[in-house]
Amino acid sequence: MFSASTVIEVLSKFLKLDGLISHVSSYVDARVKLLKVEVREEVAKIITRGLMFGVLFLIGFMFVIFLSLAIALILNNYFANNFAGFLMVSGFYLFIFLIAIIMRKQIHEGLEHLLNEKLKQKE
Repeated sequence: MFSASTVIEVLSKFLKLDGLISHVSSYVDARVKLLKVEVREEVAKIITRGLMFGVLFLIGFMFVIFLSLAIALILNNYFANNFAGFLMVSGFYLFIFLIAIIMRKQIHEGLEHLLNEKLKQKE
């Protein structure tokens, strides 16, 4: 008599399911490879943006440091004191720091909203 496996083989050949299964398998493999390439590209974009942000931040930070030193030295000459300019510049940064601490919740919410808007634009 006929066994179950031979019946299945005959039916699958009759319905040409073996070719369909191989096509579906090839399609899934191709989609997985495409997804890997897309993920790699996105990761490369993110890393590149992060590095660029880091370099720009470092350059901006160095600018602020040297500008602060220059302003402090100019104020020292103006007040004929070796420390007054440095104290004034330090006081200015302390003032900014205190404002940032007081407004940290609003700053956090604003940055979160901005990031969400940027992510929505990408979709």
